[in-house]
Amino acid sequence: FRAADRAVADVWGRPPLYLREGGSVPIIAAIKRVTGLDSIMLGLFLPEDNLHAPNEGFNLEVMRKGTETTKRILLALAETGRGD
Repeated sequence: FRAADRAVADVWGRPPLYLREGGSVPIIAAIKRVTGLDSIMLGLFLPEDNLHAPNEGFNLEVMRKGTETTKRILLALAETGRGD
């Protein structure tokens, strides 16, 4: 979680906001129960993206920042070798 905190703050310029909302959230508890592993879900969308609507879209700058955030998380985890 610390790697994600740092990556989000570095790329987005502010610390992450942790929310538990959305239809996919229950799977996180199941992953922990079955595998014993912690999980992080990154919600990368804007209100104007109109999620699940006929005119749904995705901001390309948000996608670029999301890709950079994910890259930094994975690099940090690879460097520590511990998954923190």
